[in-house]
Amino acid sequence: MTGPKVPHEKAILAPLPGDSSLGRIRLRGVWREPAKSKIEGGTAFIVELDDPSKEVLRVHTADPRFVLVDLETLPSLRLPGMAQYIGGAFVTIYGKQVMGEVLDSSVFTKYLGTAEVLARETQELAEIPQSAHAHDAAQVVVRAKLDFSVDLKFNVGSLEKAAEILTRVGLSGVPSEVHLGRLLALWGSYFGESLIHDFGGQWHLDPRLGNVVLLPRGPLPPIKVNPYGVVEDMMRTGDRSRLGKWLAQIEAARQSTDFQPIVVE
Repeated sequence: MTGPKVPHEKAILAPLPGDSSLGRIRLRGVWREPAKSKIEGGTAFIVELDDPSKEVLRVHTADPRFVLVDLETLPSLRLPGMAQYIGGAFVTIYGKQVMGEVLDSSVFTKYLGTAEVLARETQELAEIPQSAHAHDAAQVVVRAKLDFSVDLKFNVGSLEKAAEILTRVGLSGVPSEVHLGRLLALWGSYFGESLIHDFGGQWHLDPRLGNVVLLPRGPLPPIKVNPYGVVEDMMRTGDRSRLGKWLAQIEAARQSTDFQPIVVE
């Protein structure tokens, strides 16, 4: 059985803002050889970096010459220069934490974030304005006061009041899936903004998870929190206990020293 075909184009990796400690940079290099993905059945490659990129990585990894580019479930034919490239080639980057010529994926243990593989130097990344979520969250606060006489604040302590409204109203009066989607966007924004108020962080468009809130963990990769699922669950089931379980997951993730990215949904 043959492995995935190694791309021939120059590798241009753009870490996504908010999901990488590398900042707004471009890593450049050449695709060297296939490697074992961090997930079962996935695809990965070793990229050998050019000299300027090595200098950028020198303070982040023990061996800045190489990175592991993990496509996970993305087919290698979706990379720039390959037959099925249509844009949006998102990957995860890992740094090499031991010196030497061994390029086994097991030595690439430093999580460097999610990145988009670009087809050209001038290609830009799409970003969603942070203000859009703040605007939606503000609408929730206003409607909660006008419709339910409930004073919501932008903090985690107010989420219990929000959960009471969501479970009381449920899906009654929601005329269509389109309206439901808009309600989820509004209330998800409120839950996310409340987390950011108490814990810091920012919104981030994850290519696999959609809109998430990144909660910082110091030098460790941030927690990726999906605030929409808990809102929908409470609306559909009327079960307020879902909020407590969700918040407990977030707290456990904040206390965790696991170096791998943690997702709370």
